Amino acid sequence: MFELTPWMIDAILLLVVVEFFVFRALLIKADARKFIAPLLFFLLSGALLLVALRLTMTGAQPLLAPLALLLAGLAHLATIRAAAKLMASKR
Repeated sequence: MFELTPWMIDAILLLVVVEFFVFRALLIKADARKFIAPLLFFLLSGALLLVALRLTMTGAQPLLAPLALLLAGLAHLATIRAAAKLMASKR
């Protein structure tokens, strides 16, 4: 049976960071810098969910995982706000 380990989550988090910088470079090259902030918030929200999972797996202090989940929720809200701002600027 497959078992997810904390180092696997670390590897995924590292790939998320690499993904952000690759997309950032592509957006800059395409002169689409306005999409960088929504991308950052989008990836950050997912990364924070992974951090919460990792904290739970490793038995970290009880308040750290809920804090990571709260921050993930705030990042989701920031994603929605940034997307709405982009949509409003197209009108």
